[in-house]
Amino acid sequence: MTDFIDAFKGGLDAAKAADRARKEIDEVFSDLDRQIIEVSEGKLSIERREYYVTKSSWEALRFSFPPKSKETYWAIVAKNPTIKKTPYKELAKWQEDPVGYPCKLIWAKQEQICEDRAALEICLADLLRDPIVGERLYVLMNLEPLEDGAERAERDAGPESPIPSDSNGDADCGGSVSSDVE
Repeated sequence: MTDFIDAFKGGLDAAKAADRARKEIDEVFSDLDRQIIEVSEGKLSIERREYYVTKSSWEALRFSFPPKSKETYWAIVAKNPTIKKTPYKELAKWQEDPVGYPCKLIWAKQEQICEDRAALEICLADLLRDPIVGERLYVLMNLEPLEDGAERAERDAGPESPIPSDSNGDADCGGSVSSDVE
């Protein structure tokens, strides 16, 4: 006879371990954000956000029948919280296992898989050292409000980073996002 009690207890233990792993990942990102806010004097913040994947007009028309649910992805993004309608700049794609680890960062034609906290911290440090990521952070950090109340971010963001009418802004995801998921 199958021992469902042991299976049930095993499932509960696995759920607790997954919860601990997800909380640990959240702690790493909280530490990252806190340190970045501190070193940038409040001009940069880093977070994870979910976005809709957008398709070209042709793909949208060709595959619109029957309508499909919108596909999403997660990204690690940066913003300048001192700017009212800050553009979000994508730093890396983010994938997290439902049980926390492993998680994956994808940027600059590389993919890093993190099996634990130490690996995630090293990977995030590598991400911050990347020159393209550094350039995006530098641009965000140096955005300033215009004198008339309009934001320079709207002017400087460029066509690859549209700022939508919602209050949260939008992300620079290489033209592959429409808006964040609510």
